[in-house]
Amino acid sequence: MSTILFIVGGALVAIGISAFVVGRAQHITATARGRDVETASFAAAWRLFVIGGAVAMLIALVTTFVVVIPAGHVGVVTNFGRVEERTLPAGLQVVTPIAEQV
Repeated sequence: MSTILFIVGGALVAIGISAFVVGRAQHITATARGRDVETASFAAAWRLFVIGGAVAMLIALVTTFVVVIPAGHVGVVTNFGRVEERTLPAGLQVVTPIAEQV
């Protein structure tokens, strides 16, 4: 789930940056031709995409730190493929997502 959310967040950020570049190019082109162009709505749109994407990526990152161990089970922790002596009790547990797997 967090991988999908991270991909969607990245896509939203990319769309927002693209919208900024396109809007900026349109503004520069219109200004060079002596026209007055309205870019306020375009500016608000790219900010929403970038902020929304960043929030989605942040949520995805935070959820990778949390593991839920079902009731009646014990989490066995592996650190870079090697089984550790410690176990995780049932419930919500915080782990290091890069090094540990449960």
